[in-house]
Amino acid sequence: MNLSRRALALAFVSTLAFAASAYAEDAKPFVTDAEVPLTKIMPPPPAKDGEYSKKEIADYKAFITSVPKDRADKAIADDEETITRFLAGMDINIDITKLPASQALFDRIGATEGAVVDPAKKEWGRPRPFIADESVQPLLKKKDSGAYPSGHTTLGEIYAFTLTQIAPEKQADWYARANDFGYSRYIAGMHYLTDIEASKMAGAAIANVLRQTPDFVKAVDDAKPEMRAALGLK
Repeated sequence: MNLSRRALALAFVSTLAFAASAYAEDAKPFVTDAEVPLTKIMPPPPAKDGEYSKKEIADYKAFITSVPKDRADKAIADDEETITRFLAGMDINIDITKLPASQALFDRIGATEGAVVDPAKKEWGRPRPFIADESVQPLLKKKDSGAYPSGHTTLGEIYAFTLTQIAPEKQADWYARANDFGYSRYIAGMHYLTDIEASKMAGAAIANVLRQTPDFVKAVDDAKPEMRAALGLK
């Protein structure tokens, strides 16, 4: 990917991400880190200056040279943390703004991910690969927030869990996309593989609490008819 194309892609994705997040600013999380304390549930990340982290960086630098352009482009597009982008990566295109109950549900899921993951990121403070090693050049704009756990990957897992409550017959597809969505963060150079794998645990921990949260169950029930219709399911 040449530099001008990458610059345009970054600008486009940044614009989409801003627009997508704007309507979700006031969304109330279903649960927070008080209900799902990841730093007590998950193991800590590998030491930032340890040999394992150094090996992960070396492995990434060798890996990224062989990533096909179309997969790199998908990783760039997956920077958008919305259900719309999650589904678009499966060639499912819906206008969430026309589905009010679904939009409210997924806005709150996004807020939930931030409320649970951000405190853990801050406490663990694992530097992202490009901060630990300046020779790593990510495909996306650099961030200085912690790498562990990955918010995108965690969100993808929660999306897959929620979509499974709505359309259980497509469970395998939802979770395959969640894996793909998380892997985009590794391809983009934003995370270590250990961040991605640990974030699946984070997503599962959040999902386990959500399934027992009446507010979430009701929001899913409210969204289910319109979302199934949008997905072309009876």
